[in-house]
Amino acid sequence: MQYCLHVKKNSDQLAPMVAIPIEIKDREFFYKSWLSAELANRGFRVFLGSTESVDFVLRKSAPALTMHKDPKSRGPKIRAWGHKFVYMDEETGLSVSTKNLEQRLRSRYEPFGEFRPDLTLMPNAELLRSLRSIRGNENSKLVVTGWPRVDLWRTEVRHAYSEDVSHLKEAHGTYYLFPSSFGRSQLSAYAKYGSRIHEIPAEDSERMTALKTYVKFLTEFASELANNEKLIVRPHPSESTSDWRRVLKKHKKIRVRAN
Repeated sequence: MQYCLHVKKNSDQLAPMVAIPIEIKDREFFYKSWLSAELANRGFRVFLGSTESVDFVLRKSAPALTMHKDPKSRGPKIRAWGHKFVYMDEETGLSVSTKNLEQRLRSRYEPFGEFRPDLTLMPNAELLRSLRSIRGNENSKLVVTGWPRVDLWRTEVRHAYSEDVSHLKEAHGTYYLFPSSFGRSQLSAYAKYGSRIHEIPAEDSERMTALKTYVKFLTEFASELANNEKLIVRPHPSESTSDWRRVLKKHKKIRVRAN
């Protein structure tokens, strides 16, 4: 299903346009709508929609600017259509430990080939300094803007989620939330082992080993919960909810919820 929202501050058709694609509506629509409103208030025309609808508009529009988290697959195509590409990385940020920071930055920012974004938006000054220190990024255009999804956790705007928070508390009571992001293939292979989880070779892959450790932690954590507490695992959209339920089915205090 296609969805799009065209926000205009005024009738000036020559105002610069920003196109913002949404891949996962449940997770991205709210904060990207907020970002779109801020841009509109500053005089931009904003097209907010699915990746397919954004591509349709960009193929037919005058030079514009688009934001996305994947320069490798989308950057060259966007530039070939005559537009500017702004790299807004939605994957790197608070969840990356300092120990793994350089490795993460290399995996996210280095493999562009000859393509370089016209501008890269960074979550914070620490990440900007770290990226500057990696060879090949000395002359990249970087600017610290914050991290749209996490910025909405700030106290002054937290009220935007108050209704959702009330519904969650009513439905689940006291709970701990653990978001997952291992991917469908690793999780499916893991789930097939069933009670033979201990047989998974540690050397299979780094991610499989991390998944094995993660499940062990979840089960141990759940065993320490009080009677009125529960643990909720929220799978990544690429993962199978049924696979997670197979893995954790013996643990009564653990729930698996997609949203």
